[in-house]
Amino acid sequence: MKIFIITEIMRNDIENSPKIIANAWNEIQTDKKNYIIHISIYNWLETSRWEKYKEFLLFKHKWYRKKKIEKWSKIKERINIENRTKENELRLEKWHFEADLIVSKKWFKWALLTLIDRKTRLSQIFKLKDKSSKNIMNLIKSVTFDNWMEFAFHKMLNDVGIDTFFSDPYLLGKKVVLKILIEWWEDFFSKWTIFDNISEEKIKSICLKLANTPREILGYLSPYQVHFQ
Repeated sequence: MKIFIITEIMRNDIENSPKIIANAWNEIQTDKKNYIIHISIYNWLETSRWEKYKEFLLFKHKWYRKKKIEKWSKIKERINIENRTKENELRLEKWHFEADLIVSKKWFKWALLTLIDRKTRLSQIFKLKDKSSKNIMNLIKSVTFDNWMEFAFHKMLNDVGIDTFFSDPYLLGKKVVLKILIEWWEDFFSKWTIFDNISEEKIKSICLKLANTPREILGYLSPYQVHFQ
């Protein structure tokens, strides 16, 4: 069992977690007495002998400071997230995205536009030369935004029949899918990463890993399987 766990942790093609590993182990067992749970793997990794493997897992149990809650937004004609369609809100259809920007030090121009499909969890990442609203809008079709001014030109989408919605200002609480994706990206890149120097190939390889990583919420299928198969 230990060899199986270590082998799964060290895989390069997906970003693994104890829940995914436990499910993969249980699927090949013929006797339920041999089943394991993810908590047992976490406890095992906490021992000094195996602790070194924790760094290869998907989540590193980070703590985040709570952001200040604001009740306003400068974006004109914004539609609140609570007005999303039933198909969007209940994740009945594909191609409804949540979006955010990942930026590094403010004096560098490049940023990453992060999109994730609400239904299938398929993520798409675009490297942007600047944070202008027009540059971002050229890439998006159907999306829920945060309230940053980079998304102020959302009306460009409305004019061509695409709905746009905005979460409560400064809150990620209603954008759980995107929040998880951002946590993954912070495992790949620190907040001091200079995105100017990140290659397109590097971004594509990470997207491919995330697309092929099984998710508990998808019945341990990968986003790629759910989205395309």
